[in-house]
Amino acid sequence: NVEKSPCYLCARMRRGYLYNYAKSLGCNKIALGHHYDDVIETILMGMLYGAQVQTMMPKLHSTNFEG
Repeated sequence: NVEKSPCYLCARMRRGYLYNYAKSLGCNKIALGHHYDDVIETILMGMLYGAQVQTMMPKLHSTNFEG
């Protein structure tokens, strides 16, 4: 189950912090990006821990941020 993964928990906590910080600054948008190293890391982590080759989704619109 993805929701029980420690990576899922860390990602939720990180997004929550970013959303709260953006709101405190009066921002209504957050732009995040990935580096080439992130893609390589994701592929390797999937191969080592999930026995499959996957990459990140290219674009995600969050519906949780109401800044």
